[in-house]
Amino acid sequence: MCQIYASQLPDSYAYVTRSVRLNGYSTSIKIEAKFWRVLEEIARREGVALTSFLATLHDEAEALHGEVRNFASLLRCTCLVYLSEAREQALASTEHRSVTVKQVSASVSCSTAVTPVAG
Repeated sequence: MCQIYASQLPDSYAYVTRSVRLNGYSTSIKIEAKFWRVLEEIARREGVALTSFLATLHDEAEALHGEVRNFASLLRCTCLVYLSEAREQALASTEHRSVTVKQVSASVSCSTAVTPVAG
């Protein structure tokens, strides 16, 4: 049951500490390597450097809530939100393709093969 989770390589969940500048101060953030990889992906998709993304996220959270009590936890939760939304988009895309294939299948004769188009 837990094989997929238990078989993770220890390096993927080892803590990695990085130094960043937030509000003009250098600070260290210590989170698991896998989270750093997701944050790098988010920053890439946003078209900014990771350090810029982290600073912007911190500034926006501080503006909304008055403070950021646990930035490392905010970063982990940011990754979960990002991955959850990506999963929902993938499921919606799959459902849309499934409906399209069913509609096409219903409109062709039984002797015609239907090949789903990716995209």
